[in-house]
Amino acid sequence: MSTLPSRLRNRLPNRRTIGRSVTLGLGLVVLIGLAPGSRALAASPKRATTLQPTIHYEDARAHAGDRIAFKPGARASVPFRPRASDTWQVGGRRPQILPAGRVSGRAMR
Repeated sequence: MSTLPSRLRNRLPNRRTIGRSVTLGLGLVVLIGLAPGSRALAASPKRATTLQPTIHYEDARAHAGDRIAFKPGARASVPFRPRASDTWQVGGRRPQILPAGRVSGRAMR
């Protein structure tokens, strides 16, 4: 038996009424979704009529004459060792161990 008093039990909707309500609600949602005016139209992006330079090209042009005060450093003393979990490829092959540097940045200048 139910733990609800009989006066409350009689007020609760039965399963058939609940099923009809759910079916009607879902049907309305589907109909509203299919209505032609219900969807917001996405704004189409404006197409450029001519080719435009990228920001990378514009920055390269803007800084082409920059003189950077670069101070060459010491020799790279730690070799490159790829991890076993590295899955990227270099030139179509897996990365390889590279030796430490042979000369310093000062010697290269």
